[in-house]
Amino acid sequence: MSAVAFPITLSYVGDELGAEPSARRVQRSARSNGHRRVLPGAYVDASAWDALASEQRHLLQIAATLRRRSDDPVLVGESAALVLGIPTLRPLPTWVHLATTDRTPPPSTTSVRWYRGPLAEEEIIRAHGVRVTSVARTTVDVARSRSFPAAVTAVDAALKTVVRALPWRFVDGQVRPAGVLRHDGARREDLARIAEPPRSGARTARAAVGFGDALAASAGESMSRAHIRLLGFPDPRLQQRFVDPDGSVAVVDFDWPEFGVSGEFDGFVKYSTDEYLKDSLPADVLWREKERERRLKRYHDRDVARWVWSDLGSGAIGLRDELIAAGLPCSRS
Repeated sequence: MSAVAFPITLSYVGDELGAEPSARRVQRSARSNGHRRVLPGAYVDASAWDALASEQRHLLQIAATLRRRSDDPVLVGESAALVLGIPTLRPLPTWVHLATTDRTPPPSTTSVRWYRGPLAEEEIIRAHGVRVTSVARTTVDVARSRSFPAAVTAVDAALKTVVRALPWRFVDGQVRPAGVLRHDGARREDLARIAEPPRSGARTARAAVGFGDALAASAGESMSRAHIRLLGFPDPRLQQRFVDPDGSVAVVDFDWPEFGVSGEFDGFVKYSTDEYLKDSLPADVLWREKERERRLKRYHDRDVARWVWSDLGSGAIGLRDELIAAGLPCSRS
């Protein structure tokens, strides 16, 4: 996420805003590039909007969209996935995905895409007061619309025991902080059942459901594992634990014991967030990683391959080259 304070305030033309900008002032400011239009009649400060991550922008789009609805629509697809905390990988759409269960959906617009397929009441839950499709249904919908690596990323997250919704709620057209909300993860058999009907993207969804593994610890690890399969490398073991003679424990993201190779996906968060730094400097974390690699080689005869997000782009050529250099066989090299 970006450094700008979030959430930022949405201003609505036609509201009685008191000390806030009047409708005419907001419209003039938007024309002079001082504000950005989120939806017709909904504006935000331009500089703040430009600094937001795509997930934050989409949350504001959801808030503005729900404010305009007098009914109780259902968030579906990527919009539901964002609220539930199911990774979709970027880019997020510039429109909100909605469904309705009590009437024929209205025509889609540039800001709202209406889902027109069947949606059972048991496939709908509430998250922070908003109706969204269930974890299982949302995951399969995302998997149907994305590539195999992105589909695997969503399935891996859904298969965990608990899925954590984002800590935001929608109140009177604004995004507001919310408490921690946890939903039960999906069962593989439920994902498989939802993915079974022969619809667009069903083959990718079914493959991702069969390949999914709750042991993947992050979206980057899930995407890496999917690319490892697509590139023709042997499937790795996940989250393998090594105990040194002195009792020290190291856990690696990926391991191929028959080839003496371990693998680590290095996301930026490992060197930038408090959760990983634990009051240490990034240089200290890097040093500990190097020391861990040295002990893996000395005591467990493991060579460690490392890769980052950029290695997963352009067909994951960077990942392929890293694994080949580490000594892994590739059936498609």
